[in-house]
Amino acid sequence: MRPDIKRAEAVDQTIRNLVEQAEDGQVSARAGWALAALGGYGRRRLAPFSDIDLVLIHSGSKEIDVDRLVQALFYPLWDINLELSHTVRSVRESVAFGREDLEWLTSTLGARFIAGDRALFTQFFEAMLALARAKRGRPFFKRVMTATAERRRRFGDAGRLREPQIKDGRGGLRDIQAVVWLVSACISHDAPIDQGAELAAAVESGLMAPEDKLALEAADEFLWELREGLHELSGRDQNKVTVDLQSKLAQQFFPDQTDDRQALGRFLYRVVRDVAAISDDFFAALAARGPNERRIPERLSFPGLLALLRQGLAGLEELEQLARSGRLEELVSEWSGIKGLTFADPNHRHPVDTHSFLVVGELVGLREDSAADAPRFDRLLAHKLSRELAHPDWLLTAGLFHDIGKGRGGAHAEVGADLFATAGGRLGLDRHAVETIGWLIRHHLLLSHTATRRDLDDPRVIDGVAAVVGDGDRLRMLYLLTLADALATGPQVWNRWRAALIDELFLKTLRSLEGESGPEMSSQIGLTEKHFELLEKEGEMVTAFWPGEDDLGELAVVAPDEPGLISRIAGVLALNKINVLAAALYTTDDGRALEVFRVAAAFEDKVNEEMYQQVKEDIVGALAGRVALSYRVDELSRRYQKKGQGRGPTRVVLDNGASEEYTVIEVHTLDDFGILYEVTTALAELNLDIHSAKASTFGDRAVDVFYVLSSNGEKITEDSYLKEIEKNILFRLSNAS
Repeated sequence: MRPDIKRAEAVDQTIRNLVEQAEDGQVSARAGWALAALGGYGRRRLAPFSDIDLVLIHSGSKEIDVDRLVQALFYPLWDINLELSHTVRSVRESVAFGREDLEWLTSTLGARFIAGDRALFTQFFEAMLALARAKRGRPFFKRVMTATAERRRRFGDAGRLREPQIKDGRGGLRDIQAVVWLVSACISHDAPIDQGAELAAAVESGLMAPEDKLALEAADEFLWELREGLHELSGRDQNKVTVDLQSKLAQQFFPDQTDDRQALGRFLYRVVRDVAAISDDFFAALAARGPNERRIPERLSFPGLLALLRQGLAGLEELEQLARSGRLEELVSEWSGIKGLTFADPNHRHPVDTHSFLVVGELVGLREDSAADAPRFDRLLAHKLSRELAHPDWLLTAGLFHDIGKGRGGAHAEVGADLFATAGGRLGLDRHAVETIGWLIRHHLLLSHTATRRDLDDPRVIDGVAAVVGDGDRLRMLYLLTLADALATGPQVWNRWRAALIDELFLKTLRSLEGESGPEMSSQIGLTEKHFELLEKEGEMVTAFWPGEDDLGELAVVAPDEPGLISRIAGVLALNKINVLAAALYTTDDGRALEVFRVAAAFEDKVNEEMYQQVKEDIVGALAGRVALSYRVDELSRRYQKKGQGRGPTRVVLDNGASEEYTVIEVHTLDDFGILYEVTTALAELNLDIHSAKASTFGDRAVDVFYVLSSNGEKITEDSYLKEIEKNILFRLSNAS
């Protein structure tokens, strides 16, 4: 017996035993009232932490008698800590409320008798069923469709989300229930029957294919088992397959698979996408009162695929249908590698195939939408560039296949470019098209990585990007692909700061390639007159704060130069929940340091004057040794760390080729308060001189970059010294997790 059924029957028996033990004469007579199970419990499907939904139906008894019933029946259940969700209504009240409240009406369609007067229960159930079946179920159908659309809007499409909601999301258990409700109300007019018989009635009516009935039944079993696993692992009523539970669930469901997590993801996405497609087809057929006529093309040609890509998000549903049916794989066999593939990168909100479709949608949106009020990047520039492209279809094709190398091991951009070199020829593309699209796939991360990790005021960086790109047309396509990729990834990976960096890199590289001149621009921190004027002010420590555009600000600190100064300031900023985006440092000959930070508030719209004053006070305390920074930063980090999260993998990259003057250190780790503090402390312990820093976050991952010199002002080239730097950074971050 399945655990959910066994659990429901155990609760049944507990309730019946309590009813038997009730001493109230009216209760023991069992006349005039009935107790029934609703919802999942009514269908004998009870997950570990689901509410036990009960309704006490009475025959219009006096209020005082109803109160006695409630005390006699529900109080003992509360006393044994059952999680009850209960309702008390007469049959007439139930029908009246069902006319207003769809959730109440649908919950009664799965009602099951527990105890009391069975005849009264039958009267109640038939009255509710008659309400749903009124006027051949047409009003009920409209109400269910309206509620389904709103539910899907709230909980999202399970087949498109990296953390799918398997109960209420599109493609989840509630969609299967909606099909059953509608069959019962609009098609089947026999006595109440079970779910399997309802689905059989849908097949007999011609509104559902036999194979779809089998698919829904299998999906129902799997999703219920998965929901039970979620409840047991989370210890609560949880219906979202969150990232932190996916590995444990995968071990339970696919213990024999080498990559159990990917096996779970592929299977889950196939199931919820099937449920979404089958239920949608059924809803459409029922609305038309005609047979299910799902039309899937016998084959897909590349011109047909391009026609769909040009529709952008308007063609998303049809693209997904082609992928689900296998037609897309028949055209491009390499697509199978990313079908239903879950990103290892937690920043992505969608599985790989959905993300790829959305990138195409964003590219079309950039071309069609010239709205100037877009807050995250220069949409007018993107719109202009899109309109100027000589081969827009090449860019759309690159967008569709830019992640085709995922899940195959190795650097996915390199793998994907190699795969497309073969696939492009099969699609009938000419050599120039295959080479250009393959190049875009190979380098689709170039602008993003360079902009967020390198000094864009360094001509060597711009020249290096220009050498890789080669010409302005490729650069324009790469810029648009970079924007679309970021926008389709999720809201956490894109902000004004990153947009400004990428815009700057694009424009500087374009000028380099095409020999154009223009106004100097820089989103780096350039030390200017206003900063140096602070060095002329009296006092051992001087601070200043300038609110910047949008949500960014600039903090400057002048203090005696000493080891670890930047780490102390970074620690203070972390304690005040302020993120550092970039930093520039300058030291005078007389031993004073000027340190300038571009900052943003972690939880507020911007850094305000009150926050600045607190930072100023805390810096004074930290420099005087009155603030235990290590302890307090660690305490803050633990307070905001998700349960069981840990630091995760940390990677340190030391690069002497990225800059002519400096050794560049990249630190890739979990984003957290105090990362900059910990890393700068590690560097200070080795007497490294930090020239500048740049911090970027990509969802829950951080990449912090430091331009450093040794204490004698030279690059660090000694292997043993470089290894010592790496080990110390890893040590500091591991101890802080």
